[in-house]
Amino acid sequence: MSSIAMPSSVSKQGFAFEHLILSHFQKSGQFRVQEWSSYLHGKSGAWYQCDGIVQDSSRRWLIEAKFFKDRPATVRDIKPQEREQAAKDTDCDGILYISLNGFDNDVLSQPLGKSIAIQFMTWADIQTEVLSNIGAYASVLLDEFEIKDSVATSLVTDSLIRFDSLRLIYLSPDFPEFVVFPDGVERWLRRMPKLALQREQTVQGEFRYQEITKSVCLVSERLSDLSIEEAWLIEDALSGYAARVYSAVKDTAQAMIDVNGGFVEDVQRIVHRLGWKTGIAGVRSSLDNLVLFGLVRKEQTDKRRVRYYLTPLGHAYVGCGTPDDDLFAEVLQGWSPYAHMRLAIHELGIPPNSLAVADYFKAQYNPYEPYAKCLFNKNKTEGLIKLYQLFG
Repeated sequence: MSSIAMPSSVSKQGFAFEHLILSHFQKSGQFRVQEWSSYLHGKSGAWYQCDGIVQDSSRRWLIEAKFFKDRPATVRDIKPQEREQAAKDTDCDGILYISLNGFDNDVLSQPLGKSIAIQFMTWADIQTEVLSNIGAYASVLLDEFEIKDSVATSLVTDSLIRFDSLRLIYLSPDFPEFVVFPDGVERWLRRMPKLALQREQTVQGEFRYQEITKSVCLVSERLSDLSIEEAWLIEDALSGYAARVYSAVKDTAQAMIDVNGGFVEDVQRIVHRLGWKTGIAGVRSSLDNLVLFGLVRKEQTDKRRVRYYLTPLGHAYVGCGTPDDDLFAEVLQGWSPYAHMRLAIHELGIPPNSLAVADYFKAQYNPYEPYAKCLFNKNKTEGLIKLYQLFG
């Protein structure tokens, strides 16, 4: 039976399903993908998380895809009024709703948009066609591959990946065509065809001196300022980043002096003592920032709770009793999303504002889509710009 590789995390399964639907539309020849799953700002300036935009012979369709393995999609899930606003603001004249498990009656009984075309589609409508075009295994981008002795081999390029083990787990009895892999494994199975491009870019090009880094690097011939490897590094780093005010992150690190090895509630107690009223989610987000920058590490307990510890770099950051801003600036400039944004501002003249930066990176990712995804949304980009305003 044909199998499609999916990630294990429920949130990432939704994004993977978007890729699958768009890839099928692209390969069908009836649609042309104009926007892969990404963050867009519309004519009004508002930002939208967009599952995709496709064009057929008559309309430009906004895609809204839902992946619930045990229930149909509801009105609360698809938010039709918000989607209609997003469609109009991004020059779409239709919305195509697609659901793995169909739609609840509250969706189907809704009055359809008067000024915009609405269509509903389920996985069952396209399942046979999708599976008939693949062999044993395919990624959600519908690139076929083989698995033998824990070695995955692309049937698109000459790329292969050796894993310690590849254990196959099926999503559910209702959907045996989906095979679930750990998130990191699925991500690289999806990227596998472009490993050949990474190898090519690594060995071909010219050496250039970069003033901002005071170093020489190999720059390959490509259609982007980023190599595919750099695009992946930035994507992976940004996937766990949510903007936080630096002073809040700084005081969270300060709190770690007293509760090193503590739980988030322990850190919150000290943060409150420092004058903040931050909730658990905010403290956890600040801790996640410190983890991303290598200043804190997480360790899961047997009861699936998480303890937080200062790393050696984190100890250096708070070693004098208060966090060292100069050390943080050095760490920040070595973090790939910030480093490449800073490079674009300093050397390429990109204006240091969120819209300009987001548009710049969207253009750099365009040649690599859908194998690399631009994650410069409103929150992340504004957070990076605020850090730039502080640290330059």
